[in-house]
Amino acid sequence: MRKLLAMVTLLALSSLSLRAEILFQDSTNYPYLNGTIEGQGQWYCYSPSPSRQKHDAYATNNVLILNSTNTDAVATPTNGWVNPNTLTFASFSINVSDLPTKTNGGYFCEFQDNNDTNDVCHIFLDTRDTSVPGTYRLGIANYDSTFAVLPGEFPPTNFPVDLSTGVNYTVVISYDINLSPDNPLRTGTLWVNPSEQDYLNAINSGGGPGQGYVYGSDTTSSSGLLNIDISQIGFSPYADAGISNVIAATTFEEVNSTNPPVFGIQPQSGTYYSGNSATFYAVASAVDATSQWYDSNGPLVDDGINIIGSSSNTLIINNLSVSDTYYDVVTDTYGNTLQSSNAVLTLITAQTQPFFPASETPENLTNNVFTGT
Repeated sequence: MRKLLAMVTLLALSSLSLRAEILFQDSTNYPYLNGTIEGQGQWYCYSPSPSRQKHDAYATNNVLILNSTNTDAVATPTNGWVNPNTLTFASFSINVSDLPTKTNGGYFCEFQDNNDTNDVCHIFLDTRDTSVPGTYRLGIANYDSTFAVLPGEFPPTNFPVDLSTGVNYTVVISYDINLSPDNPLRTGTLWVNPSEQDYLNAINSGGGPGQGYVYGSDTTSSSGLLNIDISQIGFSPYADAGISNVIAATTFEEVNSTNPPVFGIQPQSGTYYSGNSATFYAVASAVDATSQWYDSNGPLVDDGINIIGSSSNTLIINNLSVSDTYYDVVTDTYGNTLQSSNAVLTLITAQTQPFFPASETPENLTNNVFTGT
């Protein structure tokens, strides 16, 4: 019995010591009342000035709603947190409802010092470089809060994965004020739906599977920014999205969380002419997702001519010759799989579709057929 009690006590103490790495966890303040989030838990409005605040940063079903039509930006906690280390990690879940109206979008999240006198490590939402229509990407900058950089400067760096609206993604960021050249995580780093391997790749400069990470590459000569002690995380109303499960800690493991695969964009059925090409899109949220496309005969393999992108989120079938059904299977790093909906390709077997040059219009051959001269 004594041995059992000793083991239980040891496990409890071990659990407490691990949790001591948590600097802030928003879920401990749930549930929020639906409405303005300011004054609930530890959130407060840091912008605009008190006289201009509208208290329109609000929570719905325990989710912080970012809305580009609002004005108030919020941060937490009001008293800051104490981090004995130079490196701060944070994570949150994001569900974007609408794409930004401008390609460059804008930043919606940042690390701050206590009372928001200095800001670093800005996280952006934009549609630059996306390959799938209707998707967005997340990016990071160390100090820049806009895309309007000067010649020779670096714009925000995007994480190279297309993301879809309406589904949750886990975002992990870190900032380290240790600027030693041999420190792999100095300044800002961004991961999206990361695995443990993604983190190891970042600190070991690559190697192993995983989707990866990106660094903020912009620099500053301001010593005030270089030496900022991170003690808050703030969210600004420059995006249309829901934010939840905000965590800050001194380790990657404490902030990272995983979710099973879910499709945000499904492949769509269509009708095509023989000999033409068809393109199918499938975008999923998953940890280190890999894709494999199938038709009715089984898995597809790229041949560089007729089949392109059989293991990506965009499948292109050229030189169509038969009707068929296509679908994508996504697998995450833990072996979880999810099959997309079926996209039915219906082939029109006519030799070619009607075509008229843009500079010409077809004649109505029934006009004046019986008109004599």
